[in-house]
Amino acid sequence: MAAETLIRGQVHTNDPPRPRAGAVLVRGDRVAAVGDFDDLRALSPSANILDAGTGAVLPGLVDGHAHPSMLGRALATARLDGARSMEDVVATACAWAHEHPHGWVLGHGWDDSRWAGGLALDASAIDMAFPYRPALLLRVDGHAALANRAARETAGLLDGAADPPGGRIIRDVRGLPTGLVVDAAMELVAAQVPSPTAAERATYLTTALEYASSLGLTGVHDAGIDPETDATYRHLAQAQRLPLRVFAMADLSRPGGLDLVRSGVRPESDRYELRAVKLFADGALGSRGAQLFEPYADEPSHSGLAVQSDDQMWRLGSEAARRGFQLCIHAIGDRANARVLDLYERIQAEGVPLDRPRLEHAQILRASDVARIRALGVVCSMQPIHAVTDAAFAEQRLGSSRLVHAYACRALARAGVPVAFGSDFPVASPDPRLGLDAATHGGGWRSNDGLTIDEAVDGYTWRNAFASFHEHELGRLAPGWLADLTILARDPFEDGDFASAPVLATWVGGQVHRFR
Repeated sequence: MAAETLIRGQVHTNDPPRPRAGAVLVRGDRVAAVGDFDDLRALSPSANILDAGTGAVLPGLVDGHAHPSMLGRALATARLDGARSMEDVVATACAWAHEHPHGWVLGHGWDDSRWAGGLALDASAIDMAFPYRPALLLRVDGHAALANRAARETAGLLDGAADPPGGRIIRDVRGLPTGLVVDAAMELVAAQVPSPTAAERATYLTTALEYASSLGLTGVHDAGIDPETDATYRHLAQAQRLPLRVFAMADLSRPGGLDLVRSGVRPESDRYELRAVKLFADGALGSRGAQLFEPYADEPSHSGLAVQSDDQMWRLGSEAARRGFQLCIHAIGDRANARVLDLYERIQAEGVPLDRPRLEHAQILRASDVARIRALGVVCSMQPIHAVTDAAFAEQRLGSSRLVHAYACRALARAGVPVAFGSDFPVASPDPRLGLDAATHGGGWRSNDGLTIDEAVDGYTWRNAFASFHEHELGRLAPGWLADLTILARDPFEDGDFASAPVLATWVGGQVHRFR
């Protein structure tokens, strides 16, 4: 590439003073100018020209809540997202096991909301298929799994085992474990799976990030890493092998998470930084781990799980905040969200600096908590695509009355709350175009509750920059700002259809990653 590149297309800057333009001039890693093509051509006659024609040129799209390591590992295990029955799950796992004849049988992506059974699922068929090899097959939300007897035995979760704090061992009418383990119980089994090697971790991350880049992403917020993943990111950054920017959160529920915090905020490069932490107030709605004030509509004896207690979140969160880390706390149920807001109020009352604390998901809220969110300066990191993927079970779990304040991206945005968008991949597709469609069309039962196209793009660009403290250099196309761009082959601003707009190119810091 020449020192200067002039990109022609339908430029949507997300910059209020000039929201539309005909071209962008890139010099080095920055935007040099935005304006009409002829004017910029005259300004820089020697610039290399990339012509997107009638395609859209956008600020780089960023996923504000994702799990690249999990995606990379899921791509290397049995792909269960296409299963429509337990028989499909077993058949797919058996095919994978045939290709991988040693060690654990691993899989990811089954979604019982798409087929009959619900939490009446059991692992007896998996026990029959794998009587000696341990098997762990994760649900799509990553908060529940089917574990056969051999796998549960490694974790000590056989017939007489009690539910661990923050987890559930689902039992049948006789009180015997079915093999379905939720949250902390699942983690006990997962901890027995041999850790990947350094080379495998690097492969998982690069595979996932290259795939994300191919879908138009120029950045991700990695919502929970351990020390080994941090070391892998740093190695990849030093070797200039990161295709996009990564803003990481240290997972304080994992061994070594607090050690990362005590090492201090350490930006490795312009492609990788660790300055946030992740905590968990509850689990997921699909596996009934989301913590609610009132019981589940389809399980009246159960109201969800407190994955981490108030004391745990206070101890870990307050120390992280004192050390200058941003707090990002997973909260899906209304009770979990209220507990996190209580925590943020307590930390502020103690005089601890609390800069842009985040609610990761903010999926089900009480109306009274919206004002608290705004008053505390909380960023809501939300996933519009979940209103689509959860539509099959959300009303069943919550009943109709609680849906009014669920998945309410527009209501929060219109209330003045900073709302940043992501996917939670691999829980949902990492494709930001699907998320943009969900944000504008409402998704699921919220079909009349969509944002404007400009608001949706802002959620995937500048709002994520704000959520990660880069709002003065990322998320807009304006002179002096970093040249992170997503270029689509056609302009979805004309018809509102992002999903079918092919990705032409992604640019990160003035470096083109691909141009088709």
